[in-house]
Amino acid sequence: PDDVAVYSDGRVAYRLLLHTKVNMKVRRTRLSPAALATLKQLVSGARLDGADRAGSTQPRNGFTYLLRIDGQSITTVDGRLK
Repeated sequence: PDDVAVYSDGRVAYRLLLHTKVNMKVRRTRLSPAALATLKQLVSGARLDGADRAGSTQPRNGFTYLLRIDGQSITTVDGRLK
């Protein structure tokens, strides 16, 4: 699975997690101001009320999202990325 962290200042950390490797290299980059503004707009417009599904099982070939927004953690799953 992939692990991507996007921070509020635009920093991005990415790593591919493999069960056979303990130390995986973290690749880092930074979103452009325009890309960061777009991402913040998308997150602010998301309907997050009732979205927390802690402990839910990730569907095969699906995604698990862990959002930490203003100190609140929200875990949800999706069958595919649209």
